[in-house]
Amino acid sequence: MPAPIRTTQFGQYDRHSGLFQAVDGNTLHKATDYAQTSAAAVKQVLDRYPPVKAFTYAMAVTSALPVTVFAAVSGSAFLGGLATAGTGIAVFQGIVFAITGFVLFWFLLGAFLISATIAFWFTLAFFGVQMAKAVSSRANEK
Repeated sequence: MPAPIRTTQFGQYDRHSGLFQAVDGNTLHKATDYAQTSAAAVKQVLDRYPPVKAFTYAMAVTSALPVTVFAAVSGSAFLGGLATAGTGIAVFQGIVFAITGFVLFWFLLGAFLISATIAFWFTLAFFGVQMAKAVSSRANEK
């Protein structure tokens, strides 16, 4: 049996090995730059428009718990389906996903309505303060 071929790079690993074997460094660099540019644009919009920021934060806070519960129930059903492994379990898992998805829909609808209400009143207050500043500055000019 011939001896294995040894190379000078034996034992050295690329930091992009494993799951990212097919993705070259240039593509990852471009994706990273795009993600950073997108994050900067989102931050700029949120800083420029406080009502949008209020809506975004309110939506994130009010929907965090329902989404977590949905993920936990879905994950549990998935793991239960893998553990038992059967056609009947697949049907049961679909029923569980349908029921929890239906419940999640109503919680997210509630979260959206709460977020929209908060954003509406924040917008009203924000533009009210802006209007009061404008009226006050005009009154001080006279």
